Parts: sequence; C-alpha cells; structure tokens
Amino acid sequence: MLATPVGAIIDLIERLGPVLPARTLLTDVGSTKTQVVARALDVFGANAGRRFLAGHPMAGKEHAGVEFADPDLFRGAAWFFTPTPGQNIYAGISGDFLEWVERIGARIASMDPTEHDRLCAWISHLPQMISTALAAALVEEFGEDASLLEAGGRALREMTRISSSPYSMWRDIALTNKENIQDALLKLEQRLAQIRETLDTRELAMEFERAHQLRKPQVKPQRARRTRRD
Repeated sequence: MLATPVGAIIDLIERLGPVLPARTLLTDVGSTKTQVVARALDVFGANAGRRFLAGHPMAGKEHAGVEFADPDLFRGAAWFFTPTPGQNIYAGISGDFLEWVERIGARIASMDPTEHDRLCAWISHLPQMISTALAAALVEEFGEDASLLEAGGRALREMTRISSSPYSMWRDIALTNKENIQDALLKLEQRLAQIRETLDTRELAMEFERAHQLRKPQVKPQRARRTRRD
C-alpha cells in the first residue's frame, strides 16, 4: 500500500510495478486519482486491472505520526476506489483486499477517476483551502500570539482544525488536481462576493435557507446486498 504524497505515489508505481510478483496487489491511498491511474496503466498495461487498485479513504487527521494513531479511523468512512477500464474490483486479489477494507468498518464506493477528482475538489480539497485561508487571514489580522481559538469557541476551532495539515502533502494534491480546485475556489469566491453584497438584504436569508438544505435529513434507500464476483 502506497501511503505517501501523491507525487511519490506516482513515482513509486513506476519503480515498484516492474519488480513486484504477479500475485502482489499494489494499491494506494492518494487524495487524487486521475494521474495515479494513468501511471498504473502505463506501467502495468493490459494487466493493470489485476495488479493495481487505486483507492482513497476519506479519513485522516491533520497530524501525522504513530502517536496520533486511531484504531477506529476508518469506521464509517467512505473508501473510494477508481477502477481502470474494465476492472472488476471485487474479483481476485482486489476482492480479497476489499473484504479487509470492509472488516475495518469502511464503506466502499467506486467511481471514475475524473469524477473522483472533481468530487474531492469540493468535499475535501476546498475545505482544506478554506481552513488554510481563514487561519492565515486571522494570523495576519491579529498576529501570531493572539488567543483567538479560546475566544472564538467551537466554531472557529472546527473551521481551522485542518489548517495544521502539512503543506508537503497538500502541495501534490494541488498540483495534480489544480483545475478542479481552481474551479471550486472560483465558485466559492463568487458565492462569498454575493454574501458580501447582500448583508443587509433578504438575499442573505435566502442564502441561509439554501445552505440549510445540505444538512437536511434524507431518507436513504436500502442497499442491496453485494455478492462477490470471482
């Protein structure tokens, strides 16, 4: 399992792929998938579907190291897999690995690599950039030594928690998903500009009402039981 920044994952696929035994599954946990899958196809060719499985668990922490290890980190979290063309992720050694993913409590979801990168630009990468920008703006406005987290309460602590995430990881995410992140940032900037211009109008109330739809309870359809196809 390759659990490094995305740039290193892409490099390691090329270095490890040719020397790994045929019965060894190579998988990754990188936060972007389009370039990862493209490199796997280059290295493994027609055997990519049997040799490589691109994955991205939607779980993590802003701090690294064994002292922050959590045995329940993946419980209830979505684990995205982005198959190569024609790949059956439930077959062979990929299927064996997915059984272990389910055993640790993760929820398996499969999608196209480009769809994954667009989705994650909004639900993962954009929140990181918002947190980073907010924390940086607060430091610039009030100074490095201001006790803002205690004064701001839970909302501020939650919104700036992931601003502690390392640049060494996010650099590669930004480089390999630049266009999607730029698109999400632009649309958010336009939304913020709209709010700025409507602070004293009914439009602000409508924006709140629109935002409330995100957390509105939804009836979830019952999932059909999956059967493994070997």
